[in-house]
Amino acid sequence: MLRPWVIAAVAILIAFVPSASAASPPNDTPATATLMTTLPFDDSVSIADANTEPLDDEIHQLCGADALEHSVWYRYNATSEGIVRMDVSTTDGFEPGAAVSRGFPVNGDSIVMCGEIDTYIETEPGGTYYFAAYSRSVGATGTLNIHAQFRPKTVFLTLDSVARDPATGSVTLTGTITCSSSAEFGFVQARMAAHTGRESGASDQGFSCTGSPEPWTAEVAPRHGQFLGRITVEVFAFICDDFACEEEIAQEVVKLKPH
Repeated sequence: MLRPWVIAAVAILIAFVPSASAASPPNDTPATATLMTTLPFDDSVSIADANTEPLDDEIHQLCGADALEHSVWYRYNATSEGIVRMDVSTTDGFEPGAAVSRGFPVNGDSIVMCGEIDTYIETEPGGTYYFAAYSRSVGATGTLNIHAQFRPKTVFLTLDSVARDPATGSVTLTGTITCSSSAEFGFVQARMAAHTGRESGASDQGFSCTGSPEPWTAEVAPRHGQFLGRITVEVFAFICDDFACEEEIAQEVVKLKPH
């Protein structure tokens, strides 16, 4: 039988032995982000021991939600133009979220988009993109499921002609747009700025998305006088489908002369 003083000594020793703590996920910070070498990419990670960093608090201020906790990070080095989309899910009863940064996220302002269950970004060859997956619920300890996929660029825009009507002073712009037949929403917006800095614009939503080049046209009227001299013409297309939204810009500087 152990003597009482031995039992007490053992109890004291046990009390002072440090308990083993669970390790944080290897991709707990942007600096240790998991590299997604090929897409599609899938991962499952327990966030129970993922830390909540000061950067999480900054992203929370931008993205909202009840909380932003236990973030884990992923990195993608783009080799072609297109869209990378990350979907996050869980079966553990908390609300997941995702955010993406163009380049290393030095602070919350680095985040360009965030979402409740997914986020995406348009990529360019040579670009590096960081994705965060996290809990939007307070005190979550479950598992996040990650699915990332890539789609090549599908929206292409041309500006083919700029013609001024001397009678009205307005300018007609024409070109083509190529966008997928799966598009659910889209518009083309034209803007013209004279050397004075005054701008005028117009939109055309009458084009079609068929997967082949389709014509678009927009007539832009000046706010004052006529468009003359050196004019900057910029055309912007914004097309959405159930995968993501894409943007495309065509720009040209023209010199309009009086007739």
